[in-house]
Amino acid sequence: MITINLISPGQKKNLEKQKVFAAVCRSVAVIFIFTAVFSGLLLGSKYYLELRLSGILSQNAREINNVRDLALSIKKINSQIDAVSNIQNEYYRWSPLLVELAKLTPAEISFAEINLYKQEGMIEITGLAKTRNDLISYQKLLENSGWFKKVDLPLEALIGKENNNFSIKASLDLNKAASL
Repeated sequence: MITINLISPGQKKNLEKQKVFAAVCRSVAVIFIFTAVFSGLLLGSKYYLELRLSGILSQNAREINNVRDLALSIKKINSQIDAVSNIQNEYYRWSPLLVELAKLTPAEISFAEINLYKQEGMIEITGLAKTRNDLISYQKLLENSGWFKKVDLPLEALIGKENNNFSIKASLDLNKAASL
């Protein structure tokens, strides 16, 4: 087969340049389309991620508020527990002492007031005794009971023979009451 070349070398060079130019234009167009699609995907991804981030931040803010509310509730409950614990630590069972005091007290002695002082370990009993001898007997009963270490009966209470007002102060044996 015979090939005839009817195109001049200058035109041939121009055609080659046009082919290369067309190939470059197609490549640039493909790159541009790919870049445009990729840019669109990136913008879409950015928009989606921003939406997710704002959702996560709002959820996080709600969780922080819930945790803050829970922490306040826990703090309030802890302060209530501390208050109850302080009350329980300061609690002292006076019942056994009062029951014993009632058993020791004869009918001739009546109480007007009983004051108990835990910190000082003291009891103060005020009342009325029918006779001086009843009051002296009551003082001895208290001293021999084992609940009281020192029973102090002022002499003023022993002046009259009958209807003696008295105020007895005594040291308590708190260890005995605590062991019951």
